[in-house]
Amino acid sequence: MGVGRLPFKEKVTGSPPGSGTCNVRPYGTSVNAMARAHVVLSEETLRRVDANVGKRERSRFIEDAAREKLDRIELEKALDATFGVARGPGYRHWKDRRTVAEWVRRTRRTEGR
Repeated sequence: MGVGRLPFKEKVTGSPPGSGTCNVRPYGTSVNAMARAHVVLSEETLRRVDANVGKRERSRFIEDAAREKLDRIELEKALDATFGVARGPGYRHWKDRRTVAEWVRRTRRTEGR
């Protein structure tokens, strides 16, 4: 791995010489699953991307960054949707940190038996 390159798990398949494509893709996806998109970035952001991963790695970096951001958004939505689910008489052991710690210790002692 060269300086400024990120470790990507990818499969490289052959392309006809001079075709202008390299068919580098994440494991488990097909080349047909990829699509082109016109993305506008500020000059500062583009400069920082290029400085850190290089011009030839832009697409892959932006793909990974978008996936990470989408994962965080989806996690936040899931947390918001389930907030407060563990309330009520069936969850008295989750009332506060002290009761949670007691419940965890008690559960661990009984699971080993």
